[in-house]
Amino acid sequence: ESFTPGVYTDLVAVGIHHVVHQGNQAILKAGLPQLHAVVDRHPHLVVSHW
Repeated sequence: ESFTPGVYTDLVAVGIHHVVHQGNQAILKAGLPQLHAVVDRHPHLVVSHW
């Protein structure tokens, strides 16, 4: 499965390198302010605060 083009680029740009696949969603380790911009651009991402 692949995400919308640019998702991985955007995630790596804000320092997130580990994404857990779950269907068409991704559970991200949150905590970075820049993450909100990524989620805004890719609304299918689900942010989980661990």
